Amino acid sequence: MTRSAPLPSSLVARVEALEARGLRRTLPPPTPGLDLCSNDTLGFATDPVLRARFAQAVATLPLGGTASRLVRAGAASARDLTAEAEAALARLTRAEATLLLPSGFQANAALFGALLGPRDVVFSDALNHASIIDALRTTGARRVVYPHGDVAALDALMVQNAPEGSGERYLVTESVFSMDGDHAPLAALVEVAGRHAAHVVVDEAHATGLWGGGAGCVVELDLRSQVLATVHTGGKALGVGGGFIAGSAALRDALTTLSRAFIYSTGVTPALACALRLSTERYAEVGAERAAQALALGHYARDRLSALPGVRVPPGLGPIVPVLLGEAARTMRAAERLRFAGFDMRGFRPPTVPEGTSRLRLVTRAALDRATIDAFANALAVALTAR
Repeated sequence: MTRSAPLPSSLVARVEALEARGLRRTLPPPTPGLDLCSNDTLGFATDPVLRARFAQAVATLPLGGTASRLVRAGAASARDLTAEAEAALARLTRAEATLLLPSGFQANAALFGALLGPRDVVFSDALNHASIIDALRTTGARRVVYPHGDVAALDALMVQNAPEGSGERYLVTESVFSMDGDHAPLAALVEVAGRHAAHVVVDEAHATGLWGGGAGCVVELDLRSQVLATVHTGGKALGVGGGFIAGSAALRDALTTLSRAFIYSTGVTPALACALRLSTERYAEVGAERAAQALALGHYARDRLSALPGVRVPPGLGPIVPVLLGEAARTMRAAERLRFAGFDMRGFRPPTVPEGTSRLRLVTRAALDRATIDAFANALAVALTAR
């Protein structure tokens, strides 16, 4: 093995500072325990029917995208497959068109990189995902962060912050927030945006497959005609990977011309496109039933866990159930003890969550049941009292 050059001293110092605060991150080893932390809410990642269909379909596909989609992006069969996947995803999300990217993170980069410029002002929820935050930072637009879910504060900030010259106002929020599991007040936010002529973008990563017949909360609330674009991931409820932007055909056309993150990126692998198309077909067969199961179990888990002493479970409607423990060290100890007890559970610490709100994050899946939640609650009670 050839040794690499040493790390910059400033980088070493940053890592050591995080380690001193108990915030250094390491890749977790494979854990054989029961999955209670992944976003595979519908069980599609391991669904035997979906896997069998994928295995049969993928046998003759080329391996890679080979180039940007504007150059070639694989053999003709692979290009057709990507188009088929985008059409299937458009049907799922009730949109005119979709644009498929290698990840949800890149989908946000592709969208905002094309939409926003230095004259624009964008209003972003304080708890928006890192992929949104990082994408907005690169655009040169003026960023105004409004308090989480605070419609009145957003209204006031839109009055106070006008775009420059020919610039535009934009509003971006998640529909379901990844760490708290709560819903944005989408109807009220859209109403405020409309009064200020602001374009609305909604990240549906944690709503796709669970609400709106799989389309997400914008469709659930009948807001599609008032929302410029929604962003989705294929790596959570759909069980596969990739990310996609859903909106009008005109938006898709604009993105293929203006989005550097799309233009200068290799096209998705044929296998990914194939798997996403098959996932939408499987969703039509069992998705609604499994979504209802995951959501119902989320309600039960909130009630069960909120009764435990020394924890706080915020209200919510979906399968993401945060168990707030406060201190990072306490949270990581509890997660380790739960894994030892047979439950694959992870702790979340700053900067992923605000200081003082370190937490365990339970995700209820269709494959689980109430007895599993009861067993987890009992194990958590022991984990929190053990010395």
